[in-house]
Amino acid sequence: LVELNKKKRVLVVSSTDMLHDEDYDKVQVTDKRTLSLTEAMDTDSLIGDWSYQHQIYCGMKTVITAMLFAKKLGCNKADILKHACSGDGKPQSQRDYNVGYGAVVMRI
Repeated sequence: LVELNKKKRVLVVSSTDMLHDEDYDKVQVTDKRTLSLTEAMDTDSLIGDWSYQHQIYCGMKTVITAMLFAKKLGCNKADILKHACSGDGKPQSQRDYNVGYGAVVMRI
């Protein structure tokens, strides 16, 4: 990607949902930390926080690949555009399974 970007401007899109859990508050706390680490471009801590039992990003490999590419081209801070959870604004849904979603831009 770095070599291709020298010839043509490349746009990399990485798409994934965030933590899935029955505990709405746990999703909120975990997603906040995950987005904070993403904003800081801290790939090592993100990898350290992830496990099969604790999938902070379901598509972790796509996120890390995009972040490493952006870092290689000089990006040292991402912008968090939006965070939401499937249980937001619906207290009755917060007792069900909750899924976090985030929108992040890495400008290079």
